[in-house]
Amino acid sequence: MNETASAITSPVIIPPCPHFAACGGCVAQDKSEPDYRAAKLAAAMDYLNKAGLAPATIHEPIFIAAGTRRRATFAAIKRNGVVSFGFHRVKSHDVESINQCLLLTPLLQKTFDALKPFIAGLINENSPVDIFLQEIEGAVELVFTGMILRDSKDSDRLKKLAALAEDCNLTRIGLQAKEFDEIETLISLRTMQKHFSDLVVNIPIGNFLQPSDAGEAILTKLVTSYFPRIKKFKALDLFAGCGTFTGAVLAAGGQVAAYEIDKIAVESLQKSMGAHPKSRVEKRHLFDEPITPREMKDADVVILDPPRTGAYAQSDKLAQSAVKKIIYVSCSPQSFARDAVMLVKGGYTFTNLHIIDQFIWSSHVECVGVFEK
Repeated sequence: MNETASAITSPVIIPPCPHFAACGGCVAQDKSEPDYRAAKLAAAMDYLNKAGLAPATIHEPIFIAAGTRRRATFAAIKRNGVVSFGFHRVKSHDVESINQCLLLTPLLQKTFDALKPFIAGLINENSPVDIFLQEIEGAVELVFTGMILRDSKDSDRLKKLAALAEDCNLTRIGLQAKEFDEIETLISLRTMQKHFSDLVVNIPIGNFLQPSDAGEAILTKLVTSYFPRIKKFKALDLFAGCGTFTGAVLAAGGQVAAYEIDKIAVESLQKSMGAHPKSRVEKRHLFDEPITPREMKDADVVILDPPRTGAYAQSDKLAQSAVKKIIYVSCSPQSFARDAVMLVKGGYTFTNLHIIDQFIWSSHVECVGVFEK
């Protein structure tokens, strides 16, 4: 091999975002498209291979486009009157100010731009604040986490936030003292609704939705494609959230028992179920009190969509059950592989794997696995 040939390397990729490398939001904009896609596939398959899992069919991965993310949490801090508003820097608590995020929907980007002039007057000196924005069917909500308007009276604070809502076209504004605290709704101009197939749910402020409409649509289509082909099948929807897959079951003519840990999400979903008296929604802490095999005996299919930590205790119970089909939706290949091992050891066949990249330019990837007994 001559010197010229040995010097040939992969082409240099110029990241599309000028904030890349400083902003900690994206980690993979410097890869070519083939390398990026290969890395995403490997990220999922490495965990499965190490666990000895071999799905019968691995479907072509699905990649969501940028400019579709409908939810994001920004960071803001004011020091000596100067505001930094953007995302945390790589491996740091410092905030990198940004002008544009290529991940965001156009409406969320527009809202972010509109907020910038107001941040200095809302946050306190040296008090970091997180600012969560979420777009729901053309409306945007904002939730502050941290201290805002420290020296303002309640009436003055509400006036300022009402002006903020008007100027930035926000439908509602909430506040929580720290992460995971209950969110106090400060301004609400109207109810924010979400359609999950034919089910219309009033979404609680700050509640979880899939990162993008496109990702939600793809996941719903995939999950629905594995529903039993029988009339009025019975499904369990575990970690149901506000009803993404509950709505899909009902639209397909099935009956559903949905379980969720979040009380407010459960109440919202229950209120939307009036036209479906044979289905139900219950609050249940599935980590501490998983659904038992006996409770699953009438189910034709189980849909499992846990948080990133997975569903270890629930998977153990599922492995002992006689349910014919389990559809597992996961945003963590690592916890997915751990739980899938239990299902396979319990007698399930890992028949199908779908990999979906809706966490664009990140190290994360989504999996949908189908297990049949």
